[in-house]
Amino acid sequence: MRAIAILCLLLHPTLAAAFATSDYVDTGEALAGSERWSAVGHPETGGAGLHDGVQVAVAPGLAEAIAAAVTGTVTPQDVTDVDGAVRAAFALWESSVLHFDIEFDGPAVRGTFGGREIDVFAVPESDPEFQVLPPGTFGVTLSRAVFVSDRRLTNGQTVPGQALVAADVLLNLDNLRRAVAASRQLFGRDFTRQEQLAALSRLLGHEIGHAIGLGHPHDGTNFDTDDDPLDAMIIDPAAPLAGMAVSQAIDLNAIMSSQLTLLPEALLFTALRNDDRGGRDALYPAPADGPRRCGGGSHPPDQDCDDGDVCDGVEHCDLAARRCVAGRALVCDDGLFCNGAELCDRHAGCTPGRPPCDDANGCTVDTCDSAGTCGHARDQATCPMQVARPGTLALRRVRGRAQERKLVVVARGPLQPPKPNTDPTATGATLRVLDGLGRDTTLSLPSSGWARRRKGDLRYTDPSRHRGPCTRAVISPSAGLRIVCRDKALGQLTPPLTILLHSGLEFTGAATYYCAGDQARCEAAALE
Repeated sequence: MRAIAILCLLLHPTLAAAFATSDYVDTGEALAGSERWSAVGHPETGGAGLHDGVQVAVAPGLAEAIAAAVTGTVTPQDVTDVDGAVRAAFALWESSVLHFDIEFDGPAVRGTFGGREIDVFAVPESDPEFQVLPPGTFGVTLSRAVFVSDRRLTNGQTVPGQALVAADVLLNLDNLRRAVAASRQLFGRDFTRQEQLAALSRLLGHEIGHAIGLGHPHDGTNFDTDDDPLDAMIIDPAAPLAGMAVSQAIDLNAIMSSQLTLLPEALLFTALRNDDRGGRDALYPAPADGPRRCGGGSHPPDQDCDDGDVCDGVEHCDLAARRCVAGRALVCDDGLFCNGAELCDRHAGCTPGRPPCDDANGCTVDTCDSAGTCGHARDQATCPMQVARPGTLALRRVRGRAQERKLVVVARGPLQPPKPNTDPTATGATLRVLDGLGRDTTLSLPSSGWARRRKGDLRYTDPSRHRGPCTRAVISPSAGLRIVCRDKALGQLTPPLTILLHSGLEFTGAATYYCAGDQARCEAAALE
């Protein structure tokens, strides 16, 4: 794991998309006229501009659609979290001169002749815009710009060029759903909730970069202020394109890169890299960001150059040129796999990485070796598994219901009752039914259906199936397990069957498992 900061800037004049077109500017002269949002509204832009912030409408139902695609369910917390990830993606690009005014469930309209200045949508991959793009494309941004002879830059200068009028950002719901499986391939486990949200912010942040005028650094001509791939781009607000030259150096971990990252963890980076920041500041120079000339006062000249970001190194003043010289980027990676990828915080410096073998399952003991291999074993002390001897483990036909099957489980004890902090009357229980072809279905037995009986028995009753597909269940220290459920999903399974009933919450490190059937399959299922 190497931390690399290679600095490049790419601007494009017409269409911004997650699959780059070939119409990028390729000379410094053309760079001055490349598209961006004007600092003020113009008749040609219909008043669109930065003077009142870029107006953003997030389409109604976007958070719900993304939550359903990724988790299969939608809760109020899901909506709150997705909205937060969207807000964080826009905040990535904000500066003292670039702001976004976001309205959730706003009046978004497809096409760049309606809606707000930026409209954000979540659509299936059957959408026409994705039909012409390569499979696996997560997002596309379509923008419209017009030529304005008196276009105003954020540093107050007037430079003729393309001024953005509107942009549509489309996210591919089907590929977001597939990303859940992809995370298992890359990391050997599912993303945690926070990692899912970070990945969403990074993906949307990439598309927002297009919507403000940036392109992919490897699909056209790249611009940089020097040939050092490890320093920051020092942008003079009064002359933001001064010293800009073509460069082949590219940071594959940058937000605007659409190639494979050098680090898998870069898919979760939620901060601009040096080339992202340099591109933004060249398009939207911010005088309030501080002086870039130095040595003109009574204080130490290097003080003029400190940008307050420890990650890009210690800046110093070249007294002969009276110009700030960038520092060398801080390298945080220690080369060790098992302690995760170290990141850099602009204020705190290097911060510890997240151990890559942590599966966020409190019921497992995680191990890691230097070869990059993770191991996970169930902790029998905190999350015990008890094996019942199955007498009956069958699927039976339901009269008049050709597609439904009734699951009948009779498995003998003796069994220990659930641990106190895993009592299903408080936490509910989940039943996984695994078949002989590797398929399985999960059935819920909510806490409201459970009650404690005499002799320590725990009984679940729901004869009308209002709470779920199971009508009754018994966990008896003396008699064992008794379970009856009925559902269409059971009709898709093929014997022999194995069932795994568990109560408690795995992520808290407290669960009790009951297995009937193939114990090895139960153990594997408990680790998932």
